[in-house]
Parts: sequence; structure tokens; C-alpha cells
Amino acid sequence: MLFGGGINYDPERVDHEAVYLTIASILQGLREKPYSNTDKDSLFSYVYQHAVLAPDNFTRLTDALLQSCLWRAANIREMDYRSSTELSQEFAGILERLIEENAAGTANAALDLLMGIATGKIQLEKNVLTTLISKAAPAYSGVNEDASALLGFINNKYSSAESSEQEDEVNL
Repeated sequence: MLFGGGINYDPERVDHEAVYLTIASILQGLREKPYSNTDKDSLFSYVYQHAVLAPDNFTRLTDALLQSCLWRAANIREMDYRSSTELSQEFAGILERLIEENAAGTANAALDLLMGIATGKIQLEKNVLTTLISKAAPAYSGVNEDASALLGFINNKYSSAESSEQEDEVNL
């Protein structure tokens, strides 16, 4: 497999920590590179500039290890898709496909990405997340009880968050 910049690695013998360090280094370089009209490859952020990782990175990097390292090495704001319905839906669509494949027996990063949502590192709009959970739950039902439990946790976490937000609005 060819990895950025022409580095070859054998997935059976690769050091996972080295892959994570490589991804983290690439992302850090992009964070330190100011955005310009001529060179838009930047994660540079400031008060008026919010940068997120494009969801299609998770389709270009199809290896589960690369996908896992990507979200784990990202800053929380770089995985916050709540400000864009389009980006939330795009990420959810990618994850839906991975979940369907995973439920059918293909090993991929679907559960790891769901862990990212469960920990709050990956954030989607509430309605997009609710739709994702409602589509994913039947795929794992009776197939993977751990995945079903994880989806239940995510659903409860965000349902209770909505409930407390509604209570806070009433108390104002």
C-alpha cells in the first residue's frame, strides 16, 4: 500500500504508532500553514476562520487504520460538523455505508468512528445523528450486540443532552 509522499508499508507489519504519528504530523503541518486563495490546503483556524476535515477524507483513505488515526489525531474542532448540514450529512452517509458493510461482516472502521461520536470527538448535527442512529440500529440488531449497545449509548447521550437543553430553556 502506498502512503502519502511515496512511503510504502505492509499493513500486516506496520507499526500503528508510526502511522498515527505520520497522520498527526501531516495534520499539524496543515494547522500551521495559513490559508490563502492560491493554496487552500490548510487547517489554520482563528476567530473568523473555522477549519474542518472534509468528510471525503474518510472515503479516500479506505484503510481502517488510516481512518482511525485521522479522527484520533484531529483536533475536536476539526471533526465538528454541526455548523454545516451538508458536511454532517456527508459524514453520516459515509458512516452509514461503513456500518452496512461492517454489519455484513466486513472489517472496517465503522465501530471506531461510532466511538468517536460517543466520546464527542466527532460531532454531527442532532437531526443528522438521530437519522444515522435510526438507520444503523437495524443493521446491527441481532448481528452485533456490542455495536447495538454503542448505538444505544450514543442515542441516550444525545437524547438526554436535548432534554437538559430543553429544561434549561424552560428555566430561563
